Amino acid sequence: MDQYKIKTFVEQLLKSSGDTKPVMSDESLILSNRLDSISIAELIMFLEDECEINISTSDSNFYKKIDTIDNIYNYITNSK
Repeated sequence: MDQYKIKTFVEQLLKSSGDTKPVMSDESLILSNRLDSISIAELIMFLEDECEINISTSDSNFYKKIDTIDNIYNYITNSK
């Protein structure tokens, strides 16, 4: 999966909650509260389905690992 596909999905999540501001690939999505808990769950399900990986949220640093589009891409790349 490429960063463009991740960014497009994240932008759809943000638009569904009324956030139409542009998203930079290194911008915080979770720590900045741009993504709410439901959007985070949808993002995780999208990544699991599209990348055929199993994501464990029990890691205390997990949310930092998926806090930016760059981090999401790196997480997926390193999970395969």
